Amino acid sequence: MSMGILEGKKILVTGVLTDDSIAFGMAKHAQEQGAEIALTGFGRGLRLTQRIAKKLPSIPEVYELDITNKEHQEALQN
Repeated sequence: MSMGILEGKKILVTGVLTDDSIAFGMAKHAQEQGAEIALTGFGRGLRLTQRIAKKLPSIPEVYELDITNKEHQEALQN
């Protein structure tokens, strides 16, 4: 099995709300190329992102992210 071009990389993906979105396609492709991904969502979008994350090859962590909320920003850094 060959290594993917993103092997060992960590990628944060925003905007995964449906499995037809560009963000979903990018997240799926990144996983297929070996990247570890994390998704973000906020408000109602967070629940949608959590649901759609289950359709990826490997279920990633999903973080709540309101960029104006310092606690959300700090949670991503850990």
